[in-house]
Amino acid sequence: MLPRALAMVFVAAMLSLAFVSVPIQAHTFTTYSVKPGDYLILIAMKFNVSWQSIAKLNNITSPYIIYPGQVLFIPKSLCAGNHDSDDCYKVVSGDTLYNIGLRFHVNWKVLAAVNSIPPPYLIYPGEMIYIPHAEEGSH
Repeated sequence: MLPRALAMVFVAAMLSLAFVSVPIQAHTFTTYSVKPGDYLILIAMKFNVSWQSIAKLNNITSPYIIYPGQVLFIPKSLCAGNHDSDDCYKVVSGDTLYNIGLRFHVNWKVLAAVNSIPPPYLIYPGEMIYIPHAEEGSH
């Protein structure tokens, strides 16, 4: 009886996992050709994404050097052109993903995932953060 009971618990656990809400990130990208004088932070500000997400996507590591003519993949911001949307929040000085998450009742890890913000999860004033709704997996 015990093996059958354990098997039933295992099946029940696996079925419950099938209904866990997981945020889905749209993997859409654009490209950008680096110009003289460009830095990752400047490019990131142009596209409303974090410089870390550009670096990670393009396998650029410390010291984060880029070259004129280099073509970079840029993750598309979910808030591009939607500065007045209720789904987008403009980061202000002192904000963290954690306190934004508390304000909007969204787990900070979900905010990081849907906004392509890699560790160490840094955000900057003026950056637009997409705020998913509960039905999109925010809990």
